[in-house]
Amino acid sequence: MRRMIITGLVVLAAALGTVTAIPAARAALSPSATTAGATAPGATGTTPVDLILARAHLGQPGAVRPAGAMTPAATTTPWFLFYGVSCLAAGNCLAVGANLNGNGGQGAPIASVWNGTAWRSLPVHLPSGATGAELFDVSCRAGGCVAVGYYRRGSAQYPLAEYWKGATLSLGKLPAPPSGTADSELVSISCRSPKACLAVGVFFATASRVVAIAETWNGSAWKAFRPPTPSSGLSVLDTVTCVTTTYCLAGGTYAPSKGIGQLSLAEQWNGSTWHQVPVSQPASSPEVSLIDSISCSSVRHCMIIGESVSLQADGTASTRPFAEVRTSAGWSLTSISMPGGAAGFYNHVSCTSATSCMAVGGVGPLTSSWTQGHAAWASWNGSAWSVHAINSPSGQGASLWGDGCLSPTSCVAVGTQGKFGATTGVALTGFWNGSSWRTITTR
Repeated sequence: MRRMIITGLVVLAAALGTVTAIPAARAALSPSATTAGATAPGATGTTPVDLILARAHLGQPGAVRPAGAMTPAATTTPWFLFYGVSCLAAGNCLAVGANLNGNGGQGAPIASVWNGTAWRSLPVHLPSGATGAELFDVSCRAGGCVAVGYYRRGSAQYPLAEYWKGATLSLGKLPAPPSGTADSELVSISCRSPKACLAVGVFFATASRVVAIAETWNGSAWKAFRPPTPSSGLSVLDTVTCVTTTYCLAGGTYAPSKGIGQLSLAEQWNGSTWHQVPVSQPASSPEVSLIDSISCSSVRHCMIIGESVSLQADGTASTRPFAEVRTSAGWSLTSISMPGGAAGFYNHVSCTSATSCMAVGGVGPLTSSWTQGHAAWASWNGSAWSVHAINSPSGQGASLWGDGCLSPTSCVAVGTQGKFGATTGVALTGFWNGSSWRTITTR
């Protein structure tokens, strides 16, 4: 998924020791937020908190940019970013994302089809009166694909779904906001068929309360409900994977109390009810621990990719990726790092078997100008991770936000590349053949 949400609001809430910090985080995450005072992280991955907030705006779903915090972009030059991709075959993929500078900085959704040779852009139709939108994730099965995200109308934000049947992307039945409320979005989706999908996301229940949501799609209607997450002022589900219609795992983060700290959150869906899954927390006891992505190759094997954030006495935050694998013996943490031990993050993981997973993300140094980062990837062979970076062109940065693997020798990854300090960029895609990546840009 994307697709993860390492929300600046979560980090800021932890830094201030209360979930009531969320309104301040919203304001801090508007496109006008600056990182002028940020310094480059060292090899330990230490990063100023305001840079974490800026990173959240760089490539994170709309939960970090709610409608009330939006301000017009400083430039009309496009900044294209693919968040998610799903493939039916090596020459048949659908990628979705956004032009972050579109619609005056409120976002314009994008979608493209890969035919094995080139990407072809698709028009994305929005509900009447929409002033902005983004698509965060897509899931394809034989017969079609379903993509999810959000759209804005006035000062409110609503969940969005788009449907693809091999020709055009169409606007069909819209997901219902939970309890009829606004300021909600869907950030991850997993389908067993085009008529059997589970999507997860978040809605801003009040100015100080963020709550995880889920919706099911049966081919004709969406049903919204709230998974029974731990009772607190903050819970987020930002990734979901379904092995069968009766076995789905979702992940995110939650605040166990009003004090400092957020913990990794995993929930299992059996087709009718949810229950919390007791996953391992990072051993270093960070202030913030969250699950970015989950991929299951079977009901017996799943891989979690996450991130932990520890606040330092000088006001900086140390960020570290973590991974844990589920086998017949249960969940266990497994060591994963960034290339060279630098700062960075893995956003998404895709597994085709218990001995083959591919995680993608970005590695620093992440300076305030956003021009030195590189796309990163890590491969799992069943016992250990091998980590690598993909060098960016001089003066540009790059990161990968989603991937999908059909086999150990066939993966597609998507993200963005550009002069991020100037808030411009193109959509980046990479193709894995089992030994190397071939990258191209589009849009």
